[in-house]
Amino acid sequence: MRDFALYTLPNRAAPAAVCASFTAAAPVPVDVVWSMDTSASLTPYQARVGRGSTNFVNRLVAVGADARVAVFQASAATPNLDTPGLTWANVSAGGAANAICNRLTSNSLGTCPLTGSADTENPYPVSGGGEEPVANAIEASTALARRAAMGEVNPDRRFRAGARVVTIGLTDEPGTNDWSRYFATRSAPDTMTPWGTTWNDATMNAIAAWFTRNQVTPYGFYRVNAVICRVSVNELPRCVTSAAGGANAEIVNATDADVAASLTLMADGVAAVASPVRLASTPLPGTLVVRVRSLVVPPSHTDGYAYDPARRALVFYGLRYRPTPGDPITVTYAAN
Repeated sequence: MRDFALYTLPNRAAPAAVCASFTAAAPVPVDVVWSMDTSASLTPYQARVGRGSTNFVNRLVAVGADARVAVFQASAATPNLDTPGLTWANVSAGGAANAICNRLTSNSLGTCPLTGSADTENPYPVSGGGEEPVANAIEASTALARRAAMGEVNPDRRFRAGARVVTIGLTDEPGTNDWSRYFATRSAPDTMTPWGTTWNDATMNAIAAWFTRNQVTPYGFYRVNAVICRVSVNELPRCVTSAAGGANAEIVNATDADVAASLTLMADGVAAVASPVRLASTPLPGTLVVRVRSLVVPPSHTDGYAYDPARRALVFYGLRYRPTPGDPITVTYAAN
């Protein structure tokens, strides 16, 4: 008779059962800095993004976000916050989508499609060009953070206390503008370390590291050529955004529906950045059970919760299950 050896599988630790408890707090404020290319070629894309601001606002309203938006001309210069005077659009205020749309469009190139001739706003002027969204995200955020550190009392000239920061860039231009007009000749404003003189992985990571260490989450609408990042500086906006943990959407070939859908997803990202409910470990798929006030909350972007794996964050949509300050939240799941 033939003998058969017995084999046993190696020991594996069973998934850990996790039960996390939270007490709901007031929404964490989030300040969104939008860096808008104002060159003539952006005319149709400005209109598309302006029209999609309705999706952006509606999604943030659905989670009760404490969010506001400032739109800058995407120039590499340091913005003067006092002249002509920066103002923010509050997402929860009436007419927020129109206010943001008005700021996103340049009247010389076309007015906001939501308001037409009633559009009296422009991206906040910054001296220089207007085709360097990554540089502007850094310079505008640095200016606002410095004013906060100096004790600025005007809330329009500073980031709010405790606010999390998100940037959104938009350009149809290659990354050569960001590179030649800023990164190739300048230094990081927080460390005064040169970014680098040659475009390569090290330089890309040095730029992305600014966003990471300053806790700024970048998003962007960019021309996407799907070229390996280290090969071409043309990919700088897209590649830096990805390396810093953000997300990109393609703009040049996008339809109105594509842009609207991307803005909805970016709003979900903003909501996750602002979420105070963050898990200590990653749940195994399908094991999350979320309760608010002892009610089991279904997964839903309409009336329930969504889980953001990049931040291990929970976001609550709608009114039925959304916790109010003081409500108990319990999350159980299996984790490796």
